[in-house]
Amino acid sequence: MFTYLPLSAQQANGEVKRSCRILFLNKPADAPKEAYLYDGKTSHKVLLPSRNFSQIVELPSGPLPDGKLTIGLSPTEVNEPEDFPSGAPSVTLPDTTTDVYLLLAYNPSNQVLPVAIRPINIDDSKLKPGETLWINLTNHKVAAKLGEAQFFIPPMKQTVGPPPLKESGYYKAQFIYQREGKGDFLPIMRKSWWFDATSKNLGFVVGSGGRLPKIFTLRDRRSQVTNGASN
Repeated sequence: MFTYLPLSAQQANGEVKRSCRILFLNKPADAPKEAYLYDGKTSHKVLLPSRNFSQIVELPSGPLPDGKLTIGLSPTEVNEPEDFPSGAPSVTLPDTTTDVYLLLAYNPSNQVLPVAIRPINIDDSKLKPGETLWINLTNHKVAAKLGEAQFFIPPMKQTVGPPPLKESGYYKAQFIYQREGKGDFLPIMRKSWWFDATSKNLGFVVGSGGRLPKIFTLRDRRSQVTNGASN
């Protein structure tokens, strides 16, 4: 399952850098608070935060022998590939992926670690600084007017929203929705938001148990992989 090149080979054969961050959306109170992310070479102890990013985790760099990288989460530290627990949540990525979010969902059916992993590729070819990847987790159709940008976020789908401004600054954020994709559009919110032209952003539309969906965003301020946490 897990493959990697020795560090010396990575440095000699390529300078591709890879990293990931973790987000545990709608995390229940009894869900695990931390785990070990294993990349075939190293176990990284990571927090599993709700509605916030984990620290940046640096993954194996350089070319990979079979053109892919498998990463997984374990409740305990793993030192060798064969020690990774059978059935633990994992994903396999092409080695062309350089930056990825691991979006976690609670999965009580997994007896090793009760989470499922959804990878979200945020390479610059997929998501550029200043853009927001919007993920709609409701059955409602949402329309957004964010500064100079206008777009739809279809039900249960994702879309990339363009920058609201040409440079960093405050702008008006307005959202309306069509309940279950039918009838008139109704207001959700209208606020003044700050735009950082150097950040990549992740936005969510989630259910609230009531009539109005809730909207929140996360800002990822970084232009390159660094050690430790970044806002």
